[in-house]
Amino acid sequence: MRPSLAYAFSVWWHNAALYSRTWRVTLLPNFFEPVFYLTAIGVGVGAYITEMGGKTYIEFLAPGLLCVSAMRGSSYEVTFNAFIRMTFEKAYDSMLTTPVNTDDILIGEVLWALSRSFMYGGGFFVVAALFGLVPFPNGLLALLIIPLGGLLFSAMGIAFTMKVTSINLFSFYFTLFLTPMFLFSGVFFPIEERFPTALLPIAEALPLLHPVRLTHFAFNGTWSWIVHWDLAYILVVSAALLMWARYTIRRRLMSYRAVCTKSGRTKSGANRQSNYHSPRDPAALESTMTRFTHFDTLLAALGTLAAIVSVVVHEQVISDRRGDVMRMVEQRGALEGRILRVDNLRREAIRLRDLNTLYRLIARTNETGNDMSKMPDEAITSFEIALISMAEYDESADFDSVAFKIGELATNSRAGDPSAHDGMQTEFVRLYGTVNAAHSGAMKTQGDIDSTAQKLRDEISEYSTITTYLQVFGLILVILSTTVGQKHLERMMRARG
Repeated sequence: MRPSLAYAFSVWWHNAALYSRTWRVTLLPNFFEPVFYLTAIGVGVGAYITEMGGKTYIEFLAPGLLCVSAMRGSSYEVTFNAFIRMTFEKAYDSMLTTPVNTDDILIGEVLWALSRSFMYGGGFFVVAALFGLVPFPNGLLALLIIPLGGLLFSAMGIAFTMKVTSINLFSFYFTLFLTPMFLFSGVFFPIEERFPTALLPIAEALPLLHPVRLTHFAFNGTWSWIVHWDLAYILVVSAALLMWARYTIRRRLMSYRAVCTKSGRTKSGANRQSNYHSPRDPAALESTMTRFTHFDTLLAALGTLAAIVSVVVHEQVISDRRGDVMRMVEQRGALEGRILRVDNLRREAIRLRDLNTLYRLIARTNETGNDMSKMPDEAITSFEIALISMAEYDESADFDSVAFKIGELATNSRAGDPSAHDGMQTEFVRLYGTVNAAHSGAMKTQGDIDSTAQKLRDEISEYSTITTYLQVFGLILVILSTTVGQKHLERMMRARG
């Protein structure tokens, strides 16, 4: 069975004709949502952010939101719209009564989704250009990236649509897949700067990251080797998903096609499509049941893996950082005692300096040179005790030489030398400067410890959020494995019976 481009284009034209009747209603919601993000976050939040990634915040947002516009345009088309055409309108069943086959339908739907992605992405590109956010001519390369992103998300959406049986399941696709990817794929912040190294390989698996990164390269006008990885990821993943979608759309639509073929309602189309089997075929039912079993096992394995990763992150990363925070708290406690002692010594140095100033004043104003010009022994003793205490506090400081000098000058003061007070005053000023520098150094060390501890607490908070998301994601996967998969298996069992 080979596809026909002419028939695929007829499917595209059918969708375009229907869209021409409703484009005024359907275009605005998906188009304006990224524009609102750009204005509200870029202009509002951007006023509080000086720069990000070497540019203003609104300039950083524009490339990512361009890819988001393309993603939403193609995703809505191949999910809700395609499911409605297939399930409620029975448009695909009607097409299969013509020479159109399933490959033509698949290609036509993907081409139409690419068209929708280019409408939304191109429209946002024009708006960003009007804002002055598109650097010309480098920014024009982004117009080539829009179809690549549209192809990737068209393949993802159509592959998912061909497997679901209820339109309500699309809420899982948009809420649990597209929305987290929208938030954590480099649209709002550079993941290389905020994500821990251990999670960067996981981030590389997110599909939106690659067109976003390519668009940033296009806007910046710089390229690196990682461009080849991004292009390879988009093309290989798109091809793999389209091959899977090709298989599933055949399996899904084969029942109606087989009936049409037997009743002779198709001519050339019957010759172009073969290898269909009745859904009551035991071999086909057994194959379907096996696939669902594998799918359930995969969901359960992914859920278990997410739980294991969350435990590893909690035990290895968070526990280590909590230990670092506790050690810093202990260091801060010891440092607070040191700061208190330095503060006391600084006050003592100030008191002794002021006391010496007083005796120096007395010595200068007493012309008789009597005992009032001499510093009392108890004052000198208090000087010596304070100096010894300071030396015990910090052996690295030159307290010994200061103590010796002040002691020598104090001896001269006992002998009635009034000039000794001037020398002592100079030494006390130097002593105060030394103690004050020690106090400033201790305060700076305390500030560094507080800053590092706060940074570690922020990392703990981020990792805790990640582990919570992983646990919730794993729980959701396990629930899906035990409910949705079991429901499909029960249906197949009833069909088999």
